Formats: sequence, structure tokens, C-alpha cells
Amino acid sequence: MTLDHSHTRIILIGNSEYLNWPEGNIKNIKVNLEKLKDVLCDPGLVGIKNNPESFLELSNKSKVDIQVGISEFINNCVAEDNLIIYYAGHGLIDIDNINELYLATADTRIKSKKFTCIPSEELKTTLRNCKAGNKIMILDCCYAGRLSGLQSDPESLRINHWGDTQGVYFMMSSDRDVPSRFDPDDSTIPTFFTQRVIETIKYGADINDEVLTLDQFFDVMKEKWDDKIAPKPIKLSLKEIGSLPFCFNNQRLAKHLLTNENADDIRWQEIAVDPNSNTDIIEEFILTIKNNSQLEKVVFDFWAKMLDDFKLLAEASATGTFKALRGFIENCNPVPPVKKLAIKKMKIIGDENLTGSLRNSGRPARGSAVEIAGSEAFNPNNKIEQGLPALPDFNKTDNDTTGK
Repeated sequence: MTLDHSHTRIILIGNSEYLNWPEGNIKNIKVNLEKLKDVLCDPGLVGIKNNPESFLELSNKSKVDIQVGISEFINNCVAEDNLIIYYAGHGLIDIDNINELYLATADTRIKSKKFTCIPSEELKTTLRNCKAGNKIMILDCCYAGRLSGLQSDPESLRINHWGDTQGVYFMMSSDRDVPSRFDPDDSTIPTFFTQRVIETIKYGADINDEVLTLDQFFDVMKEKWDDKIAPKPIKLSLKEIGSLPFCFNNQRLAKHLLTNENADDIRWQEIAVDPNSNTDIIEEFILTIKNNSQLEKVVFDFWAKMLDDFKLLAEASATGTFKALRGFIENCNPVPPVKKLAIKKMKIIGDENLTGSLRNSGRPARGSAVEIAGSEAFNPNNKIEQGLPALPDFNKTDNDTTGK
């Protein structure tokens, strides 16, 4: 399977600020657009061309600006094209038309949704009229499932008239009656769903294919999903578009590289799986690599992830709970040296809890700091989405000046 995005066009729409509704601001969405654009345009990950013909970014634009921008951009689409439209922002419901999903724009007025938001049906009509052969909609907002039709029901998509379209694919952050989530206390990380999209593109999966299709990508993204932190995403597809190649599988490519009969490659295999590896060992190894730029990239990526993993482990350890450490291992898939340390800390906490249980007859307080924060943050009576803490951002570097 080959990956060719020479005929792929993409529109990124994101609203982090609302002029007439400041309490609805979601600063995380600015990060969504920046980091998502980076991975989509990276030739080693997805490889969409970063030029005016292939790429359009609509950040904090008004309803009219978004409508005109989409219309003008897709006007030149032809049957060989793949069109991707990504939206991140507020998904709103109006009491007069509860079956309609309204996508908020920079000039949205919360009491006049139907006049200041983009109705999902209007967006679907735009997609239907576009000449692109394959159409992909990625939606990161509350009640995203309403875009495609009935709850998790492929038939609701098929009954729509899509003409000669080769395929239609909806990838949505939540079902029709479920809010999506973000971390309101850390605006330096993406929203939960988009963060998972970015991580999956960057790190791939432990499967044999060197290229991931849309369906494989979605399944990998959901594989370790924690629905206690955010709702599970859903997808709907028409025809055979799920088999469309989407991104390189970086994990598989790295493994393929390391199977070469090269002394450096063989030595790196040993270091990468050794739970006693550390930054000094990796630094020393980097200095010995000869004429192997691909291996250098693999090593630097591993090193960066190890440093990030240590930071995330420190955060989980600070909660003092067994559950937080277990969640860190399950959700972050730390490199062996960090995983070894996390397990050691879990054992210490487990032993302390066992001793405390034998010493006290009363039931210990339930829940980790993440649980407590999440319970306080989510208010089902609130009409806008509330953020539960998202997984830490694997993409942070030492240059970041803020963050958890």
C-alpha cells in the first residue's frame, strides 16, 4: 500500500475565541490547529502539501468568512481529489430544532444560534455538492454525532443523497447526545480528541502495515481510549472509503529500519528495550552512530519521549495514588526505563495501602486527584461543554514554557 496525498485538499476550522460569548472561549483549540497542521503537512507522517491550493486554515473566523472560504476553496475540486474538513469548537443545540447541530463561529451569539452559527445540514449540503471523489469530515465538538444523523446508525448516512461520491467518512469526537472534553486548566495542550488524533499520527501502531488506512487509524486511536476522561469517538462511512490510505505507520517503519543487519541498529534494539537505559547511555550511543540519519531520528524521538514520560510520571506520582500510576502506564505507553520506575512506585503505594487497610477499619477515601477534578469540572446542567483533564501532551518539548 502506498501513500499519496498529492490530490488531497484540507480545510482546518477552529474557533478558540468568541467575540459575543467570551465565556465560551477555548484556548486549547488554537493549539489544536497549530499541532494538527504540523503533523498533517509533515511528509514523513501524512504529507499534505502546505500551499494555498491544498491547504486552508480558518481560525477564529466569522460565519460568513467560513462559508465563503469553504465555498471558494472547494470550487476547484475534481473527482480525483480527497477533501478533508476539520472543525474544532462548540457544537450547540437550539431548543427550537433539537435535531440540528450548530457549529459556533467567532461571531456566534448564544441566543441566536440559527443566525450566527453554521447548521450541520448546510455543511453536509456543501459536501454533497463538492466534486471531490472522497469527502472526510473530522469533527471535534460537543454532540458531534448529530452531524452524520442518527446515533451510531450507518443507515442514517446511507439514506442521504451523495450522488456519484466515491466515499464519505465522518470521524466524530462524541455521539449525538454527549459533550466532548478538554482541559480548561491547561491551554497549552490540545482538546482530548484532537490530541489523540495527533498522537496516533505521530506514533502509529504495532501492526505490520507501513501505511494506516482511515479505518485502521480510527481503530488504533480508540484502542486505549479512557472513556472516564472523555467520551469514545464514533465514525460513519459510506462505500469503501475506510480503506483509503491516510498516514504512515511510524512504529512499523521504525521496526523495519531496526531489522537491518547493521551494528548500530542491533545495538539500538538492545538499548530501546532495556529498562535500565538512561539519557547518558542514549547520548553516548548517538555519538557513535555513523552515516545513518534515519536511525538518528528514531533515537532522538525515543529520547524525547523518554523525557516527556518522566515528566508525566512525576505528575502521576504527585497524586500519591495507585490508580493515577496505573492510568499513566495504560494511556501513555511509557518507554521501558520509565515503565520500570512507574511499576516500582505502584508497588510502594500498593504496599502502603495494604498496610493502611490492615491498620484502619474505616474505608479509605476513594479516587485520585484526576477523578476529583473531573467530578468538580463536569456539570450536566451546564449548556456548554465542560472540560475534564485530558491526557498529557506527548508532543511537548523542553522549549515549552508552560504546562502541567
